[in-house]
Parts: sequence; structure tokens; C-alpha cells
Amino acid sequence: MARPIYLVYISTAKDHPIISHPRTLIVLGAGSEASIVESYAGMNGGTYFCNAVTELVAGADSVVHHYRIQKEGAAGFHVGTLAADLARGANLTASAITLSGGLVRNDVHVALDGEGAECGLNGLYLGADKQHIDNFTEIEHLRPRASSRELYKGILDDASHGVFNGKIVVHKDAQKTDARQTNKNLLLSG
Repeated sequence: MARPIYLVYISTAKDHPIISHPRTLIVLGAGSEASIVESYAGMNGGTYFCNAVTELVAGADSVVHHYRIQKEGAAGFHVGTLAADLARGANLTASAITLSGGLVRNDVHVALDGEGAECGLNGLYLGADKQHIDNFTEIEHLRPRASSRELYKGILDDASHGVFNGKIVVHKDAQKTDARQTNKNLLLSG
């Protein structure tokens, strides 16, 4: 696809709490390429819960760029999951940016299920006030010669909390795996 695909989810709770369960399925055929931008935002200052799941299946030799941008309201609760399965030679770059939200949990699970598959996970989270931002990532190397790179950075201020829990699992048959994980944080107040 020549242009990115934009998916925008807006929670508009005002007088009473609401809940939403957005589900997104992305399937890329062999040799295809696409960029997808998912955006989550909260308006009107009300209390709400967004439980979002995105499933991504990348065919052989496909290339996908996935961006998730969260700018939830101060009283918004967001639990989001990205589950990706990559075939032989597929390449995924997934970037998550968390700018706000009362409580935010991001779960990312990538299965490198084809020889030579590659993934790059990038994350940036900014916390202020009493926000809690939780990032959990798991990359499974299931086949030989796959590679993964992961870089998450957080900036926390006031009484905010940030959690990063990253895991790379290399299975027995995943010989010649190349993986790297980095997490860096900056605490602005004590």
C-alpha cells in the first residue's frame, strides 16, 4: 500500500463510565508491504475503559510498519494487546507511544515463526501526575536465523509509575538467533 492506513478510536465518556473492546485483524499476504497507524484518545474527561486487541499476521517476505499512539484521558483506563505472527522472511517494525492515561497496560507478543523473520519493537512512554504505565513484551524465536531488536524508553514525572517487563524466548530449533533488548528510563522527580 502506498499510503498508511489510519485507525482512530476515540472514547467520549462524560456523564457515565463506558467500556469499549476494539478488535483489529491485519493480514498481509506474501511479499506485501503496509503501514498501519492506530490512535487511541479520550475526550470529555469522563471515566472509561478501552480493551483493545490487534492481531497481525505477516506472510512470507512481507514488510509491515505498525504504530500505536495513545493519548487517553486522565480518567481513562487502557489495556492494549498486539499479537503478531511472522512467516519466513517477514519484517515487522512496531512502535508504541504512550502520552497519557490514568492506567495504561501495553502487551506485545511477537512470534518469529519463519526462518529469517525480523522484528523491531520500539516504545516511548511519558508519565505524569499519578499515571501508571505498564509495558510487557515477549518475542518468541521459533525458527532459525531470525533477529529481533527492542528499545523502550520512559520519562516519568511527579508520582507516576512506569513498568517495563521484556522477555525474549529462544526455542530449541531457533539456531543462529540474533536478539537485543534495551530499556532506559528517566525519573524527573523523586
